[in-house]
Amino acid sequence: MCGRYYLLSPAERLRKLFRLETVPQLRPRANIAPGSAIPAVRNEEGSGAAFFAPQWGLVPAWAKDQEIALRLKNARCESAPEKPAFREAWQRRRCLIPADGFLEWPEGRGPKQPYGVRHREGELLVFAGLWERWYDPAQTAPRALESCTILTTAARGALRSVHHRMPVMLQPQDYDDWLDPTTSGADLATVLDRYPEDELAIDAFPQALNDSRVEDPSLLRPIPQEDTAPLQGSLF
Repeated sequence: MCGRYYLLSPAERLRKLFRLETVPQLRPRANIAPGSAIPAVRNEEGSGAAFFAPQWGLVPAWAKDQEIALRLKNARCESAPEKPAFREAWQRRRCLIPADGFLEWPEGRGPKQPYGVRHREGELLVFAGLWERWYDPAQTAPRALESCTILTTAARGALRSVHHRMPVMLQPQDYDDWLDPTTSGADLATVLDRYPEDELAIDAFPQALNDSRVEDPSLLRPIPQEDTAPLQGSLF
């Protein structure tokens, strides 16, 4: 799954990567959690790719309230095309979610130990996402809430030593195809299954990151291997 991630890169790096006109200034965030607004990119009809900041935790258009959001922070890519909560967004509203890395916690290893997964060479990771627009039926003149979910897939290689699921990550040549609502079927399956697992590395981070309220970027410094329980098939 993907329950937390971090983004330290400046706005200008995102602007160049996604070929955007503008990106607002972003503060470094070391522990992004569901329920917060996050940087993302979508296709704007008539103007191409554009920045927006949806709430992480999808609220379907048919929802009566927002309580469902935290349960829909992730969507399994294997079933999302058929699930009522994600079906229409899968067809029409896809997005890109940039990250410098994501956090996971292995189960059954005593004290919770956060691990960060990143690109070996420091490149940005870009998650495949879906977004929705929801209006509160209880308001007479409701304002739209835009929200999103991060797609996940089965973990591969040494990542299985950390968790059995991982976010779907896209290659740069696939960004446009993912955003294009006319891309479907076999082409989408290829886009979602192209990321090479050998480009990823795992770091152990301080346990202070267990608290989602802690967003100090200085905590994203790897701690020594000998201070943590070994991971089977580790990428250290």
